[in-house]
Amino acid sequence: MKKTFLTLAISTLIAGTVFTSCQSSAQKEENAENKVESAEQNLKEVKQDAITEEQKAANTEEWKIFRNESEVKIKNNEIRITELKSKIKKSGNQQDKIYEEKIVMLEQKNHDFECQNGYLRKKPERLGNFQT
Repeated sequence: MKKTFLTLAISTLIAGTVFTSCQSSAQKEENAENKVESAEQNLKEVKQDAITEEQKAANTEEWKIFRNESEVKIKNNEIRITELKSKIKKSGNQQDKIYEEKIVMLEQKNHDFECQNGYLRKKPERLGNFQT
């Protein structure tokens, strides 16, 4: 009796394990599809991250070029303004007042550009506000 009961318990346990652990082919197919979808989604995310990193690198390089060009322009403008002021002092023309006003406007524009460049120098990501 004990032997029969033990055999029955073991066979029931084995049958229960087999039935609960086995998946139908539809379930296996569904699990495989889910894994494929998950892998595709991960691939898209990795590609998007790579594109974003490339854009950041390109923006950083563009920023360095822009900053260097701006600094050169500012220095050239300052030199040109100084030259114009010295010409006005030497010339003694009647239109010197008009020229002086224009030079003051040029100085103001140069100063504004320099301030804007200084503002951008602190945080290059602000450059996006000025790009077209």
